[in-house]
Amino acid sequence: MANPPLTDNFIKALTAPAGKRIEIFDQKISGLVLRVSEQGRKTWVVRYRTENGRQPRFTIGTYPTLKLADARDEALKLLAQVKTGDDPASERRKTRQSVQSAPVRCFGELFEAYIDASRKGHWKPKKKQKRERTIAGEEWAYLNSLFATIISSLARGQVRRNPLGT
Repeated sequence: MANPPLTDNFIKALTAPAGKRIEIFDQKISGLVLRVSEQGRKTWVVRYRTENGRQPRFTIGTYPTLKLADARDEALKLLAQVKTGDDPASERRKTRQSVQSAPVRCFGELFEAYIDASRKGHWKPKKKQKRERTIAGEEWAYLNSLFATIISSLARGQVRRNPLGT
């Protein structure tokens, strides 16, 4: 059975059968896929083939945050990159690994990395992304309470110069 054409009304009404995840391929853009989880989460994915034969998936967003027309535009951009020989999935993976493996030299850098991960959605304590209001509150608490307490409790003799010189 062929997939019906993707429309906004069709996507809104779409649900996955119990215990299964389904993938609906777009008929207009080859490689654009809508994945629907058994919980009802709808995710836009682009599937493509690399020069060495691998077939990675590249997640571009979730529905309804990313509408059908926008998902098609993003898919076209990604597929154009693939045609030039790029592999967006491996580039994203390398970027994440380099960011995660970067050394943290002080508490301030650790806090900045935490806030950045929260904003990008990598830190999900309750399996959902933090709201910007929550992140702003955490920054306020850090700057006005925690950071002030740490600085005020340090004596001059306790502060050492960074041995790396940075």
